[in-house]
Amino acid sequence: MLCMSFMNAQVSLSKVTYNAKHSFPTSSVLNGENTLHFDSLRSLFIHNNYPIKNIPKEGGYHDEINIGDKEGCSVFINYQNKMTYTKKGGEYLTEYLHIIKESMDTIQWEISTEKKVIGGYSCTLASAYYEGRTYDAWFTPQILFPFGPYRLRGLPGLILEAKSQDNEVSWEFVHFEVQSKEAVELIPPSNGELYTWEEFVKYKIDYKNKMESKYKNKAGGTVTLTVLDSAPERYIEKGKFSIYSKYLNKK
Repeated sequence: MLCMSFMNAQVSLSKVTYNAKHSFPTSSVLNGENTLHFDSLRSLFIHNNYPIKNIPKEGGYHDEINIGDKEGCSVFINYQNKMTYTKKGGEYLTEYLHIIKESMDTIQWEISTEKKVIGGYSCTLASAYYEGRTYDAWFTPQILFPFGPYRLRGLPGLILEAKSQDNEVSWEFVHFEVQSKEAVELIPPSNGELYTWEEFVKYKIDYKNKMESKYKNKAGGTVTLTVLDSAPERYIEKGKFSIYSKYLNKK
């Protein structure tokens, strides 16, 4: 009967509310209420409490500045064309909003026989290594859509709860609405510079080289900026954005 109600409600959007509890540095901007809006083919995940302006942290450290907007550093996933769009907030030295467009990758889930009830829904445990962390995710076959918090997806049912095994990233189920009353458009984020992942990496490296040239001393010496990456633990995608470090190692 629940599946039938979804079939009849496909013109409307469904909504899951999560409570995000991340414990890595600068995670406060990602904590709190997160929402996932979706139909049968698309989803839009929003960090509802993400700041909409510069917020210097206590002590005034520049690398703690975060820049956001009303789009909430959202993640848009489209199963129809197999594309994802991930909004990244600004940081010190790159205080701009970026939207990274990527082909949808496959998460290799291992589904166990372990079960529990979350919010009245029977859920099954699945685990997978994804973007630098191993996640335990509880999904419910009672809601047959392959979406989940942030970029987690691809299970035969909606992910209601997920937690990384290093205990640094977690989303707890709060509420589910078959038909959301919110007026939300399922479209990619638009406020920011759009890059493919390859273009984004090139942009970051070009920016680094530009900064090095700017600070080159008058005697003709060189300056190598080696501490421009934030620590990998600052991101949900642990290690993915260690672009400068990888570049220097390769160089």
